[in-house]
Amino acid sequence: MRKIILLILLVSLLCSCVPATDESKIEDTVESYIENPYQDLPLDSLEVYITYSGAPGYMTQDIEYCVDELRSICMEEMNTEVNIHALPPYDTKMIKGYQTQMKSIMDSGQPVDIYIAMEGLNAQNTGRTLKELIDVGLAADITNLIPAYYPEALEKIEKYSDNVTVNGIVYGIPITKRELTAYGMWIPRQLSDRIEDISNFDDVINMFDIAMADEYTVAIDPTRLSGLWAADHGFYLLDTYLIDEINNQVIPIENTDLPYDIHDVCSKLYAYPNLIKMESGSQDYVEADCQIVYYTELGTYNYSFSSQYINDSKKSVLRLVNIDDAFYEIEEYQGALVVHSGSQRKDRAIMFLDFVHGNEKASKVLIYGIEGQTYTTDEEGRIVTTKVGLWGDYIANMEYDDKPYYFEVDDSLYREVLSDNRIGRYRSIDFNAFIEVFDTFTQEQMLTFASRSFINNKDNWEKLYTEYDAKDIVAELKEINNGKPEDVLTDYFSREGKKE
Repeated sequence: MRKIILLILLVSLLCSCVPATDESKIEDTVESYIENPYQDLPLDSLEVYITYSGAPGYMTQDIEYCVDELRSICMEEMNTEVNIHALPPYDTKMIKGYQTQMKSIMDSGQPVDIYIAMEGLNAQNTGRTLKELIDVGLAADITNLIPAYYPEALEKIEKYSDNVTVNGIVYGIPITKRELTAYGMWIPRQLSDRIEDISNFDDVINMFDIAMADEYTVAIDPTRLSGLWAADHGFYLLDTYLIDEINNQVIPIENTDLPYDIHDVCSKLYAYPNLIKMESGSQDYVEADCQIVYYTELGTYNYSFSSQYINDSKKSVLRLVNIDDAFYEIEEYQGALVVHSGSQRKDRAIMFLDFVHGNEKASKVLIYGIEGQTYTTDEEGRIVTTKVGLWGDYIANMEYDDKPYYFEVDDSLYREVLSDNRIGRYRSIDFNAFIEVFDTFTQEQMLTFASRSFINNKDNWEKLYTEYDAKDIVAELKEINNGKPEDVLTDYFSREGKKE
């Protein structure tokens, strides 16, 4: 499959108005736009070029399927013709490579309109920082364009303002991923009939016993296994402490029957020669062996990513660990749509995004592609396999304007979760309740807990210490990259006379 790194969509629109800067005019524009955005829009030509960062690999035929369908939808519902052209790839890892490619495009007289930063716009991943995009002249100020041409994006822009704004100026439209996560276990399909239920720690260990007896490769995530044990006993496992929210207690893990080292819990597993010890969140096993057995935390994206294994009758199936409150749903920032500063018709580019993201049929093309070509369905119309659609695998299973398109490989995976809309203790711990149990910490426990669990998550620091009216400690910690938070905390409590 040949990777197409650069996509260009040619979109034909006619709309002669320019974005208003006067507030009263903006209000009038927004009102009329929301009521009737595309009525009587005559067909004409407008070139909207779209380029990617981190684009997926595609066969040219797959792209053609998607574009043909998108062209048909836009012509029918927006009176707009869509065409596509491919440009040579550029180096996604080097800003210099992108700068060279962009200069080539600009010199050709074909300025890019929309830049899709699927890898994100933050320093924690391989995506460009927003400042870098501004520095190379890529990102345009679209602050006044959004209310007029894409008002539905305002809420998300506000929510993820740190990622898409600089000094109050909007440079991008956030791309988010709404992920449903559950704890589950992959097992060889031929073993599935021998397992009645997998709903607790003992069931998981029993499954391991069966797998080892049949000499299957076993992969486990020790952290997740410890969390499952804790949940079975009514605890929330957080670092080296068990949080008993019912009895309002914090119990050091060494004072319980759950050893700190999971090796002691599953010693026979670690003596098993065909064991793979997974790092938390690792997906390396996918490349190694499709018949391994493991216990881990899986999200919506992983179902899509591993669809070939889910649906191959000779390989593996997924069994959820059906613990009450074992599921949670979360929206995460994934990237941004950036309007290029050289775009000649920025308003039309944003109007196009508003249409394709708000239109159910167009969104499905962007996310999944074309039925029978890039994805298949079962007898009940559920998607079972996909190559992902026009936007690419980084945006598969994302949702636009609160219109989710979940990848449901099997109804049993999501049926109970979606109907109950349960929120799990595993990730959505109530910090207000946690503040009460935090009060039971000694100073030593507090320092140990803080240093191990919160130093890499400033959002949690903020939530926790704001309740203690200790905002100054947050400010101090934010200046520490890899320092010793114990020193800062000790100094703070010493100065304030808190928690002896």
